[in-house]
This record gives sequence, structure tokens and C-alpha cells, in this order.
Amino acid sequence: MKVLLIKWVLNAATLLIGAKLLQGVQVKGFASAMFVAVIIGILNVSLKPILSFFSFPFIVLSLGLFTLVINAFVLMVAAALSEDFKIGGFWNALVLGVLLSIVNSAASSIFDKN
Repeated sequence: MKVLLIKWVLNAATLLIGAKLLQGVQVKGFASAMFVAVIIGILNVSLKPILSFFSFPFIVLSLGLFTLVINAFVLMVAAALSEDFKIGGFWNALVLGVLLSIVNSAASSIFDKN
């Protein structure tokens, strides 16, 4: 449970850092970033597997790079669901998705020592 909370806070902090680095990304504050991190988590569990299943041929042909497009789409859906989180286009969502993927990968390698 503690690891989940740490990853949640890391995702929220990454959203805030992404908002500072990218002009097209806006987050109103840390509480909004925490809420958006929950939305992204729910979408990653529910929507992302469906999108991955139906785009499997594109994922294989692109050697997995199409998953970045799926991540960007999930972020754009999260922005549509939250009034406090805005993304100004696909490229901003793609860069933010890459940033979130790097942080999540690092957090998983550090905290998931099973």
C-alpha cells in the first residue's frame, strides 16, 4: 500500500514538472495533479488494455513505439475528464507520456523488488 502511495505522489509530481517544462500542459495545483494521477491510473487499467488489444498489429509493426501513441491518447482523455488539467495538443501529450513512462519505469525498478 505504501508503494502505491509513493507511485501516486511521483506521478502527480511528474505531472507538475511536465506542466512546468511543456508550455501546452497545465495543472492547477498539487491536489489537481493527485486527482489527475488517479484518473490516469483508472484509464490505464480500463481503457489502455482495450486500446492495446485493438492496435496490436500497429504495436508489433512499430516495435512497441505505438504504445507511446496510446499513452498520449490516454493523457488526452484524462485532460478531457478533468477541468484542472489541460493538454494543448498531441505532441505535448506524447512528451508528457514519455516523461511519465520514464518515471513509472524507474519507480517500478526501485520499489517492485519481488
